Amino acid sequence: MAFFITLPIIYFLKWSIEKGDISHVFPIFNHSWSEFFIAFDRGYNSIAGYEVILIFFPYIISKRKAYKHALIGIWITVFLCFLTTLVSVMYFSEWQLRNIQYSVLHLFKAGGFSFLERIDIFGITLWVFLVISTVTGYIWAAMKGVNSIISKRKSSHIYIIGVIIFVILSLPLSHENLEKVFIVSYRVGYALLLWPIILIGIYFIKKKQVQS
Repeated sequence: MAFFITLPIIYFLKWSIEKGDISHVFPIFNHSWSEFFIAFDRGYNSIAGYEVILIFFPYIISKRKAYKHALIGIWITVFLCFLTTLVSVMYFSEWQLRNIQYSVLHLFKAGGFSFLERIDIFGITLWVFLVISTVTGYIWAAMKGVNSIISKRKSSHIYIIGVIIFVILSLPLSHENLEKVFIVSYRVGYALLLWPIILIGIYFIKKKQVQS
């Protein structure tokens, strides 16, 4: 529900496309491999979250249908991130991309409606709604993970996890240190994606040992 409510935000890119310059996109592929992997790592943070499917997949009744629907959702997310990145490169100069913080908010303010004075506030409100709904999924997944380890399954675990997250975010850390904490948390997502592959490898190894 949160996804479809916030999806109309993409309409705000219309003014940025009109005021942007397509020549900012060129030249293409003028980067080194190290720059490519750095951009890939930072870009992955924008679409991270689909790995939670691995947590609630066992609770899905029609698992075969879930493959198609999950892929559709992932590719919609990839397309929206690609479109936002493309419009940002068209609208901003190279210096602005390097120095302007919260560039997406500036994309919102590229145009506006006559009946709405602060369109960026409207965009932030919808964005926060989407973030909160996403966080609830992560907290639920964390609670399921704790319940699978501890013998006593309690619903109070979700409140404990919420308090721990609130305390971590409330620590008197600088913006740079908080960003490092977030990067480490995103790197855990790589482990979640590789873990099923490792389990599949272990499964085939044990299967061959049993057959032999």
